Amino acid sequence: MTPAGTTSITLTDVHAAAKLNKTGRVASIGVSNFDKQLLGEFWGFGSVRPHLVQNFAEPGRLDKVVREWSSEHGAIYMPYAHQRNMKFLAPSMKESIQQMSLKYNVSAHVIISRFFYQTGAAIVPRSSQSAHLKENIHDVTKFTLTAAEMESMGWDSASVQKTNAGTKTEL
Repeated sequence: MTPAGTTSITLTDVHAAAKLNKTGRVASIGVSNFDKQLLGEFWGFGSVRPHLVQNFAEPGRLDKVVREWSSEHGAIYMPYAHQRNMKFLAPSMKESIQQMSLKYNVSAHVIISRFFYQTGAAIVPRSSQSAHLKENIHDVTKFTLTAAEMESMGWDSASVQKTNAGTKTEL
């Protein structure tokens, strides 16, 4: 469900999602572009719960409020466009990512995927080029970013416990 430009969830929306879930036409419900208020409204109806929350995030802009809500409510958080918008990152962020890329001998895209993976977010490695797809799947497991590197990309290590409570997975 994506509330294109909406500011509230209607009971009709929730009933439609619940009906699809109850009849087995969908196994779970995911939402996209929901802020904490919309998530709270959706949750408040009680008949169906989002299993996945997909929102925009990138290094330096981590959507921490929604991530915390997802963790507290047992929903999976997945950033989208976390690689696509690299050219729009602050120059200092791009430089930091480039230095890590050289250090670990992987692409900048892999660095960003690894970063989000280490934060406990779900990532979907994808590419239209098979060589890049292989890199996005395999290279992300070959290294671990240091706490300092994570912090340089906007991750506050003090928030790891709260955001990833019970969901942290090690490779």
